[in-house]
Amino acid sequence: MDPLSIGSAVVGLVLGGCKIIKLLQTVTNTVVNAPKSATAAIQEVTDIGAALSSLQAYLMGAAATTNSRAALVSLENIVVTLTGCVTSYSELETITEKCCSPSSMGAFDRVKWAFHEGEINGILQRLQRHKTSMIMMLQILQAHTQQEVNDSVRRLVGLVEASLQDSNDLRIRMLSIEADHGYGQTAALSQVQRNFENEAGEMRSFEKDLQDSRVYGRVNNRHSLYELSNSQRGSMALSSFSELSLGSVSKISVLSLPIWSVDLANSRHYLF
Repeated sequence: MDPLSIGSAVVGLVLGGCKIIKLLQTVTNTVVNAPKSATAAIQEVTDIGAALSSLQAYLMGAAATTNSRAALVSLENIVVTLTGCVTSYSELETITEKCCSPSSMGAFDRVKWAFHEGEINGILQRLQRHKTSMIMMLQILQAHTQQEVNDSVRRLVGLVEASLQDSNDLRIRMLSIEADHGYGQTAALSQVQRNFENEAGEMRSFEKDLQDSRVYGRVNNRHSLYELSNSQRGSMALSSFSELSLGSVSKISVLSLPIWSVDLANSRHYLF
């Protein structure tokens, strides 16, 4: 079973986003005093679609930038951001399908929505962070001044660290890449782990989640996440994962995220 490629993830996110928006518009277009979180979700998914459309050109090699700019967008940041978007979209679509009828939202559906609203808001917070990460990547690639680039790099690093800090699932998925390749821990994960060192109870809980994780256990039962040419293998052997970037890996769209079809409720949107 092959994992999801970066290129397929981008296309699937666009398709999945359209499905989520269509479901949510049955709420906002037909219900008086529709939940504000439904409107917020439509806006977030729409904004992510716009950011993805711009970023896609760079990931697919259709848009050019300088080598120095591309080197500042690390593969780690791309993988964390897209992985977080894919898994969050799966969760959001599952909830909206439970709550939204094809044509309207009745009283019972409103109760369901209220029941899940805290979960929905948590997903939207994660998506907002991933959206901002993509915008920072675009700023790095397109900004006119070095100061803008430097500010965007700092903000991107902080956003990715925060995403890993807040999600056991993301940390486990990133650790599965390290286990697959024998890399040292990635830069963002190293910082997050240092933040946890003084919280022994939480760290023990995370280690248990790691050992129990299907994602981590799947590493030894599949092809490598990264099927590369011999020249790329040689380059990667000399680098840690966090040193790889948009500028150092050709055909980045064919590289894989730590996601498999069984992980997603909406896997039909993606080509595995």
